[in-house]
Amino acid sequence: MSNQLQWEESWDEKGRMEWEALSGYHDEGSPFRFRITKFKTHYRETSDADIIDSPPRRWASLGEAQAALQADYDAMIAED
Repeated sequence: MSNQLQWEESWDEKGRMEWEALSGYHDEGSPFRFRITKFKTHYRETSDADIIDSPPRRWASLGEAQAALQADYDAMIAED
């Protein structure tokens, strides 16, 4: 299994761009979902509540957001 999150682009219910990556970790059969949503001036974390330990974070770029969530995922793997 690769530790690299695989991001897929889609649209949320309000028509905003969204990127989602499924983790290798599951809760009752459903994988945890790392999610980033594009707002007008920033990108915001909209991941599953099970993997957000603090208020949703914001970033200026998609690359920054994906790197931060990849680091979170890497930390989850290291703890396991």
